[in-house]
Amino acid sequence: MDEIDSQILRALIIDSRASVTELSELVGKSHSATRQRLHKLSTDGTIEKFTIEVNSEVLGLAVDAVVDIKSPGHWPIGEFDAALLNRPEVVDVIYLTGDFDYQIRVNCKSAEELNNILHTLRTELEFEEVNVRVALGTAPGFPRSIQPDFEMGQIVSPIVVAEVAEVAEVAEVEEEEEVEEEEEVRRRRSRRRRRSRRRRSRRRSACRCHKSSTSFRHSKSTILIF
Repeated sequence: MDEIDSQILRALIIDSRASVTELSELVGKSHSATRQRLHKLSTDGTIEKFTIEVNSEVLGLAVDAVVDIKSPGHWPIGEFDAALLNRPEVVDVIYLTGDFDYQIRVNCKSAEELNNILHTLRTELEFEEVNVRVALGTAPGFPRSIQPDFEMGQIVSPIVVAEVAEVAEVAEVEEEEEVEEEEEVRRRRSRRRRRSRRRRSRRRSACRCHKSSTSFRHSKSTILIF
């Protein structure tokens, strides 16, 4: 992944609905080259999905609680995970080391609802221990996604910098040439198809004219015989 890919990713982290045209203008690449880069980032697993971020308070989910739990020993991990997944109010689950096995995040409307949810979870999932904390809020700028970075300034040697810059420039030229070649191949195929259609059309027209002429001569010969 180079600086161009990093710029595309940073732009999509800010706005996942950014169009290919907007991304191409941002990174200074052609529309085709930017589309190919975006497709590669999506297919190689760098971009897993495009999604949205919902404001839970607007939905009336004012309580955000972090709950550390110790799972019962007789529950298989897969079944315990599936049971948590079936609870829509549980929005996040991570595994822990130390005294607790899981940390889950619960979004709900009130403290009373949180208490009811925890009571239900204790009853159904048989927690051995639980530690509940209610979040007061989120610091500005968080949560955030991983910021991709490709800083040339991190390379100390100016010789290496020049070599990397040269390699990046060559790769950029090769990429643009490859895109142009693909577009030229598509144009050639389109021209061949149009020429082929015109030839078939002329042959059909010539065939119809020949049949018409033959029919006329036959009719004329018949008249002369009579």
